Amino acid sequence: MHFPGILAAAALVMAVGSEAAAAQRSGGTTPQHRTDDSAAAARRRLDTVRVSTRVTDRSGFTLEVLDRTALDRLPGSALPQVLARALGVDVQARSPASADVSVRGGSYQQVLVLLDGVRVNDAQTAHFALDLPVPLDEIERIEVLRGGASALYGPDAAGGVINIVRKHGTSRTLHAEGGSFGTARIAAAGGMGAAGSAVRAAAEYSTSDGSRPGTDYEIRQAQLGGERRIGATQLGLDGGWARRAFGANAFYGPYNSYETTNTGTLALRAARALDDRRELRFAASWRRHDDDFILRRENPAAYRNLHTNASLLEELSVRQLVGGGAVTLGGEAAQMSLASATLGKRSENRIAVFVEDAHGLRSATITTAARLDHSSVTGSAFSPSLTLRLPLATHYGARLAVARGIRAPSWTERYYKDPANEGTPTLGVETFWTGDAAIGREFSRGSAELTAFVRSSHDLIDWIRPVSMRPQNIPWVASNISDATLHGIELAAEYRELIGIDWHLRLQGTRFTTSLPGGFVGKYALRPVTRSAGITAMRSFGAGVTATVDVAHSRRAGEDGYTTADARLEWATGGEWRVTLDGTNLGRARWLDVTGMPAPGTAAMLGLSWTAHAKGAR
Repeated sequence: MHFPGILAAAALVMAVGSEAAAAQRSGGTTPQHRTDDSAAAARRRLDTVRVSTRVTDRSGFTLEVLDRTALDRLPGSALPQVLARALGVDVQARSPASADVSVRGGSYQQVLVLLDGVRVNDAQTAHFALDLPVPLDEIERIEVLRGGASALYGPDAAGGVINIVRKHGTSRTLHAEGGSFGTARIAAAGGMGAAGSAVRAAAEYSTSDGSRPGTDYEIRQAQLGGERRIGATQLGLDGGWARRAFGANAFYGPYNSYETTNTGTLALRAARALDDRRELRFAASWRRHDDDFILRRENPAAYRNLHTNASLLEELSVRQLVGGGAVTLGGEAAQMSLASATLGKRSENRIAVFVEDAHGLRSATITTAARLDHSSVTGSAFSPSLTLRLPLATHYGARLAVARGIRAPSWTERYYKDPANEGTPTLGVETFWTGDAAIGREFSRGSAELTAFVRSSHDLIDWIRPVSMRPQNIPWVASNISDATLHGIELAAEYRELIGIDWHLRLQGTRFTTSLPGGFVGKYALRPVTRSAGITAMRSFGAGVTATVDVAHSRRAGEDGYTTADARLEWATGGEWRVTLDGTNLGRARWLDVTGMPAPGTAAMLGLSWTAHAKGAR
């Protein structure tokens, strides 16, 4: 039996154990997290009970959570727009239908995206990492872990991990909005449940003419999920579908391109308490992504790529409480395939084993992790990590983290070829070391944390080409750069009710050095954001009126900086209705987006939503 089959069989045996055995178990509940305080518990939410097979302590890593309250108050009508409000997150969008995301100065291929704790990165290219079948109103929270996390989650997490957590419960919502550039969005969702079971469905449709020619889009997406408890076993099944059709003018070269993608996902999860100190968890997920790419929109027959890739992932782990901590042992398996008109037929199998240990030592918490990955294409790699969290004095604490990891080249980087881009079949695996050192302070009304970090990469992967007066005649070539080092510093601070306003501050600065010879330029990894700053101010005026203003400054390597100002005005009836008015780029800032074309100008959106909270919603 192949490895995925072993995982599935083992999980099935444990998950459907008899009710009699469950009744004999003390209380029939799952082991609880060990927590030192509420703040530490919040930082560990990346591995909540329902979203992941992992439950090990994450408090040694830098973790930011955008919860539903923040998502409701931040201006933005699409996932890329709200993600950009997180510290260290760089979103390069062609439109709300198509955007790249990176963390801590990395490239879009150096961040791992999870949906309810399950990996959804695309093996063809991480340009599709945000092709998620999740309506914005159905996101319960967004969790951003900054720093190298390959020892915890596998390849590609050089800059960090973004986990999108969906709503569960029986609330019902309706939402409609419209505004500039012919943009409109409608969404609906609802759930029902009783006696340990729940079902929830959601759908969304959005369309826009785009901020400039060739950036129009249309998005359709839907999801359906359910949960059921059988004795001591908690089962969950979720599925989703999304279709995105959008203009990609100038993104893949000096062409008016067009692209249509279809994404389907299905995930099964099971958690079972073996006794009061042990817990078994299993997850299996399937993802299919179809990409229809037209290089010249006005002449589709001239150059057209059709890609279909699919992946099947399974993970099984056992967590054991030991003394003052917990140990988790587990394994993963993945099967990936691609059928492409230009990339050919490709396949890859991956297996991994991992161990994680979190223990308290006096007042400190030490977490160690080690993971061994093997790929049928790129071979084996070992990824360890060590984190330490400790109090220094009253209200002060410190964190230290060091980790090693890998980033495998995508199929696009190895085999893609068009008039503007050339892949390299012999491209090697990128390896990296990361380190974090942070000090934080808790206040009665807020907190602040200062972090210094470094990432040293070997065989860094990026698309490069020589500097030229006529760059359109020279293609980008996927290449390994022998050495690259990123040094950075971050400051995150929040303070509530200062002159009646809640303040959130985010600052980041980086310095990037590389062995790339002079006279060459990079496309993604070699042009990180070198400085960014943002401040979000939220104030309630009474009578259900709330205002949020977000001002952000950003500068990328080799480019001029720019400052944007966005705002949301909200009126809630105190019952079920809510009206919002968003304004983006209110200062009329001008800069070039990832395509090298002008970014959107000032825009406005007016929205109306209705929500009914039912018993059991969360």
